[in-house]
Amino acid sequence: MEFTERHEQLIQLTNDAVVEIRTALRGINGQGGLMNEVRELASRQNTLEENHNKLRGNYKTLVGILIGSGILTGGAVAGLTKLIGG
Repeated sequence: MEFTERHEQLIQLTNDAVVEIRTALRGINGQGGLMNEVRELASRQNTLEENHNKLRGNYKTLVGILIGSGILTGGAVAGLTKLIGG
């Protein structure tokens, strides 16, 4: 099979397509590109999960405090009611 000008054109087109794909993925000189965006999104996702877990812990603490204070208050009111004789 003889190497023709058409083969050279196909090689050049393939090379150009590879360069475009590489530039889209990696960005120009490492700046931008889809890979960096995915890294940033993954980082934000991890931070979001950490914040969610902290919020969940704070919520459980708050609910526990409110329930505990309600029980203590209810017990105090009941004790005072019996003490006063009402």
